[in-house]
Amino acid sequence: MMKDMARAREKMWAKELGCQAAIKFHSTACSDVRVNMVYTLVLALGFCFLIVQTFPLRRMETSSQIWCSDSSSGISLQAEAAASASSTSNNPLLSEFLLHEKINSSTIDLSHGDVRVFKPHGMAAHLFIEMGTYRGGPRTFSIVGLASKPVDSFHNPPYECEWVSSSSSTGSSDDEEMVVVKKGEVHKILPDWNYGKLYSVVVLTCKFKEDVGTDKQGGELILYASYGDLYRQPERIVALREVKDEYNATVFQPPYPYDYVYCGSSIYGDVSPQRMREWMAYHANFFGNRSYFIFHDSGGFHDDVRKVLEPWVKQGRVTIQNTRQQEIYDGYYHNQFLVVNDCLFRSRFLANWTFFFDVDEYIFVDPSTNLSAVLEGDKNITQITFEQVPISNEICIKDKSKNGYSRKWIFEKLVYRKVLKKGVRYDRKYAVQAKYAEATGVHMSMNMLEGKNLYPKGDKIRYYHYHDTIDKRSEVCKHFVAPVNKTEVVTLRRHYFRIDESMFALVAPTKQYEFKAIGNLPTII
Repeated sequence: MMKDMARAREKMWAKELGCQAAIKFHSTACSDVRVNMVYTLVLALGFCFLIVQTFPLRRMETSSQIWCSDSSSGISLQAEAAASASSTSNNPLLSEFLLHEKINSSTIDLSHGDVRVFKPHGMAAHLFIEMGTYRGGPRTFSIVGLASKPVDSFHNPPYECEWVSSSSSTGSSDDEEMVVVKKGEVHKILPDWNYGKLYSVVVLTCKFKEDVGTDKQGGELILYASYGDLYRQPERIVALREVKDEYNATVFQPPYPYDYVYCGSSIYGDVSPQRMREWMAYHANFFGNRSYFIFHDSGGFHDDVRKVLEPWVKQGRVTIQNTRQQEIYDGYYHNQFLVVNDCLFRSRFLANWTFFFDVDEYIFVDPSTNLSAVLEGDKNITQITFEQVPISNEICIKDKSKNGYSRKWIFEKLVYRKVLKKGVRYDRKYAVQAKYAEATGVHMSMNMLEGKNLYPKGDKIRYYHYHDTIDKRSEVCKHFVAPVNKTEVVTLRRHYFRIDESMFALVAPTKQYEFKAIGNLPTII
């Protein structure tokens, strides 16, 4: 009887509380009500969450909008065209974005929904890195630099150039100056054979249909580098600035200051001062007093190396370009394609011929002729390449003298050349008449504007390659041949070597020349 009365009271309370459909638990009616309220609340919150996800994130501009922080950067812009200008200006985050990425706000179509902002942080790569810009004549300029390889490979961005000058109507200084802008055409060359990593070497030739700056009023060469998309504005780069009266037409015509210019590649590592001393003395004598050497220090010219080069620097025979910071920009092999192209245009009107080879390589001309006769034999030749003679970097002739091997120069003690195998291609090095080259490479130029290439056999001109010796600051001789057997073929690591004393014969004349030119130098291995 008591249980029936309790059940009747529970039904009455449940009906009054609106819980007629309550799930029956083994608990009191009030407990049933609490459980159902919790389930109802959870379902309601889940439904609200789903509704919220259907709306875009917005800044809390009015009390009725859904709020999100600036860090997640959703920005609500009115889609109406009439309010587009005010919407852009009233949202500082969007304005900052447009300014940072140099985006033209007119390219943003506000009729395509709410504009989301992408906030860039840091800088992984630059669009364009300029190393040098050079005038090639009254209407031609060359710009050498690095371009972002992903942008260049996938977007193929265009380049534009223009000449901006100030001139007066009559040429009188009293006349009002007016700005004159002339458009040029840009030809792009990628000379690094796609070897670059993050960056590719780019040589840009800017040509005008008429002379620019020849009135000696000065001016600026402007380069526009594009990102290759529809939104970002091109970068405006002042590539070259000429002051009034700077233009000089005579520099583009011979006679030039030198006969020969040497353009060195990037030098890095722990370079041996003695090896550098020997190379410099030999080639200063080989090329003669009307020669000039341009080195590029990418970390290899430490204090001891500078000591042996300083006498030549003081004589005006050598200049050292500090290019160590190029390591920031990840190109190919210490950016050697970049520095040789910059040197090409730097030397363009300094000499008749510009040579490209490394500091462990020695140019040799047979005694029956001379360098000038080889280069000038055919006036139509504008590029000449040299065959390589690989030299063993460890086979020496036994020497029982007091000083042994340590005091001997590299081409004095390494006299065994590799016997070349038929069908195997060995690298060449080269010289060009730089005024006819639009760009260049490490082993030859593929971009000659005029003339023919000459690929002579090594009987007249060649180069001896003392590979892997320039950074060896210890004794290189490891395998020895008895003097009585020196003419025999030597076998080492499945290669054959034969004695070649062509360079050995030039050791004494080279040492004498060095002493007369700069005096005694210490031996610093």
